[in-house]
Amino acid sequence: MQVKIAADVYEYPSAELGELRDCNGILDDVDALHQRMDEDGYLLIRQLHDRETVLDAGMVLLGNLASQNGMMPGTPVSEAHINPEAKVTGFAGGRKGLSHHPNMLAMLEGKPIFTFFQRYFGEPA
Repeated sequence: MQVKIAADVYEYPSAELGELRDCNGILDDVDALHQRMDEDGYLLIRQLHDRETVLDAGMVLLGNLASQNGMMPGTPVSEAHINPEAKVTGFAGGRKGLSHHPNMLAMLEGKPIFTFFQRYFGEPA
């Protein structure tokens, strides 16, 4: 199967594009998590946050895109139909209204992420 990402086309699965490995089966084994990080360079943790927290944060991001005409006109923001003609920057750094929105903070600085990192690094997060 071919997958288009921006202007590039990749074969899936291939050396360039494959499935990410989740680490949910080893969450209770910190040493195994560190080994997985060394092997893969990332940790994919499924369902770390509850679904509503993620959806609420996503709506903040999508609302920001919509405010910049980044969504297809006439479509619901929640369906995330991106406007291909929009000139929207994806970088949100420095936009405190966005990054400090309560729904974003609930995900980025909520108890689940701090609890995970406290266990992973063995010290208070």
